[in-house]
Amino acid sequence: MSNRLSRRHRMVWVVDDDSTARLLAERVLHDDFFDVRTFADGPSVLEAAQSGLPDILVADVMMPGMDGFELCRALRGLPMGGDLSILMATRLDDVDSIDRAFEAGATDFTIKPINWTIESHRLRYLLRTGELARELRQLREEISSLKKG
Repeated sequence: MSNRLSRRHRMVWVVDDDSTARLLAERVLHDDFFDVRTFADGPSVLEAAQSGLPDILVADVMMPGMDGFELCRALRGLPMGGDLSILMATRLDDVDSIDRAFEAGATDFTIKPINWTIESHRLRYLLRTGELARELRQLREEISSLKKG
């Protein structure tokens, strides 16, 4: 399983209203064999999502207009949005913010500033666990259909 992930470029979307954070994420993750697309706001992500979703999304919580919590909920409501791995990133490190992120549907939560070199390992882990969860769900569905038939 891990070999498949390391040989294939994975699409990562990073949404952050800070242009420096987007540039840094793009450079480091691209060098670490991710295909990276960056966005400055949530509505741009939702527009792009109409054509398909990435393998994983990293979303800043505090953005003008649509915050990361709202974006996460909106993405979860899209077809296939339930399978998307979403890493919420913020300077807010209080328990309430962490709870709100998971209630909105985040897969994981990290504190800013982000060390993208280290965070790329977290992204690989999230991708691997998401893939395993989908495979397990497919196996359960196959077993269930065999029992019915």
